[in-house]
Amino acid sequence: MTLPRLLRREFPLPEKLFSHQQAAYTELRRVACGFFGQAWQPLPVRPRSNLLITGPTGLGKTELVRTLTAELDLPMLELVFTDWLPMGTSNRGSIHTWPMILNFIEQNERALIFIDEVDKAIGSGDWSIYIRLELFSLLDHKIPENIEIEDVDDEDKDSRRKRIASAQQKLERSFLLVGAGAFQGLCESRSAGEIGFQSVASVGELALRELAGVLPRELTNRFRSKLINLPPLRHECYLEMLTKVARRMPPELAKAFVTIGRATVGEAVRNQQGVRWLEEITLDAMIESGLHTQTKPREPVPELDCAA
Repeated sequence: MTLPRLLRREFPLPEKLFSHQQAAYTELRRVACGFFGQAWQPLPVRPRSNLLITGPTGLGKTELVRTLTAELDLPMLELVFTDWLPMGTSNRGSIHTWPMILNFIEQNERALIFIDEVDKAIGSGDWSIYIRLELFSLLDHKIPENIEIEDVDDEDKDSRRKRIASAQQKLERSFLLVGAGAFQGLCESRSAGEIGFQSVASVGELALRELAGVLPRELTNRFRSKLINLPPLRHECYLEMLTKVARRMPPELAKAFVTIGRATVGEAVRNQQGVRWLEEITLDAMIESGLHTQTKPREPVPELDCAA
């Protein structure tokens, strides 16, 4: 799909999306197309494009971003805040996070950088504060001046300055930053109760001001105020996912998949397993149907009523 077509909105949503992901994906794609589809020019204010996806664990936040980058044909760098390795620390053979980001920027003309688990960016210790400062630099689209650069001597200040300036311009103009966090505690504290088997979580959309209660405001304010919320899954959402996935499976596997799914959907709702439930029952269905060694593709199942 080309950006001009996307900007004219001549496009359907990707078929792989589940219904609970569609509204979030629409907003994610709207901002991405606006960011990548414009001709940059001097403005009195730099457009704020940093996006934050929220929602309980298991709703497919990472997969949502991967779907977008596949549709827009964008390279993607996936970072996890809890794995962030700050500069100046022992890397034990690993690369520090910011030099890795710089390498990615220099290798691509435009791309998306995804930072997962930003809801873990808490803590008052020196280590937590230092990592947050590096995250702030990224969200501000600023490359740290003390960054380690491969193949450049520290004394060669001119080459170093040119490398940083070139990467800085690309980061500002053609790299979209998307964060994600479960904020599980907030979601669960706002949940309504259970109604028998039809356990329903009636959690409204999180607002930026609520996140400031668990994260430093200087972090939350670096994202757009309109959060991209993925709603908690209801019983009918699980059945919809079961049906949609089963229709893309070989008949023998689909039959076992649906049978196991019907038997376990209530527990999946109560445990808020999300899409991980699909992964779990897929393996169980493979074992049950004896298809764990099957490699030859078969015709998909045309219709299945998983709610029956």
